[in-house]
Amino acid sequence: MSSWSFMTNHAGVLCFIANHPRATTKQMAATLGITERSVLRIISDLEYGGYLKRKRDGRSNRYNLNLNQLLTMPNEVEEKSVAAFVELISTK
Repeated sequence: MSSWSFMTNHAGVLCFIANHPRATTKQMAATLGITERSVLRIISDLEYGGYLKRKRDGRSNRYNLNLNQLLTMPNEVEEKSVAAFVELISTK
């Protein structure tokens, strides 16, 4: 049987950061089942795409989502914001 995931790793990292903005890449990788290198690459992609900002806080990073950024979703008539996505998936 083939294995697949409902959400991409990019969506997983975005969701994780929405709920844990001070999490380490090691924590993200362990929870999401991907490598730290993948998490770092995804964070860079999300930062480049305008979805988040990374700020150095001592020896760690703090992540702030750009809630007004529109998600890129193919074949969607109405664009959705990061805020709408976070509200949908939030565990808080």
